Amino acid sequence: MKKLDAVDNEFFRGADAAELVEEQLNFFWHLTSRAGMSISQSDVAQIKEAHDRVSSAVDAVFENMLETAIERRGNLSRYSDIAFVPVGEGCLSRTVLTRWGMKPPRKLGEPTGPFDLAIHPIRATIALLESDFEGWVDPDRLRFSDEYGYVINPDLEVSFNHEVGEKYNEPGSFETIRAIYERRLERFRKVLQEAPTICFVLHVFLPSTEIWQDVRKLWDLLCARSPHADHMMLVLNTWKAGQEVDMAGRDPIEDENIGVFDIHYPFPDYKWWVDFATQRGHEFERELITQVRLYVDSRRNASS
Repeated sequence: MKKLDAVDNEFFRGADAAELVEEQLNFFWHLTSRAGMSISQSDVAQIKEAHDRVSSAVDAVFENMLETAIERRGNLSRYSDIAFVPVGEGCLSRTVLTRWGMKPPRKLGEPTGPFDLAIHPIRATIALLESDFEGWVDPDRLRFSDEYGYVINPDLEVSFNHEVGEKYNEPGSFETIRAIYERRLERFRKVLQEAPTICFVLHVFLPSTEIWQDVRKLWDLLCARSPHADHMMLVLNTWKAGQEVDMAGRDPIEDENIGVFDIHYPFPDYKWWVDFATQRGHEFERELITQVRLYVDSRRNASS
């Protein structure tokens, strides 16, 4: 805990937050006492309703913020002996586990891997592991997407979508993006060789019955690349709100070290990287992390 307490959040201070909220409340005060002049009994009722609603909303938000921060602290200590290694398909595998403390943040020295902050479909990851990342960031296979503002490898359907801007538009060399991802690849290789316990994390964007052979193949490749570690893998399948989960066509994965979890987004058009800071987004992530913890704890108990 001493290590955690030595690292403060430089972006959030209680006094600053209070000042910002007070500014907004003063704006409301102007609306009732200058711009609009609340006079009627109905106006008085509206002010009382606003007070009740705002107070309730503030309490709920701060309760969620506190719950996440406290959970994060506990998980960072409890799971410090496990290397959680994202292996695609997008950055949920890193971001959500980091937000809840299963995986340390960069400010605690956690290295960024090649799959943490980019889009790699499962078959692209398999192809890269099979070929030792041949052609992954070769300049002649990279393109800069003017539409999205980041570099892509169209042959692999890989997007380096967290490095956005013209400074990455370097046709012919793509030196900047290549240097970033070559460093991340070296860190990935080092973790696979040195970590005593590894939990691979795969987030599946569009679950289907066809991918289960791919999951097993990916697992075998990852285990072969980390022969000295104890392994487990989390497969996080996210489904659209209300979508039926099709279980009938799945090939069973008869390996207790691979945990498969199905979870629905809380509402249509849910964007987890934005909407996490809502009540329903908080509940979605809480459910996901609870399942992750239960699974990891069960594998720990089985091996002890």
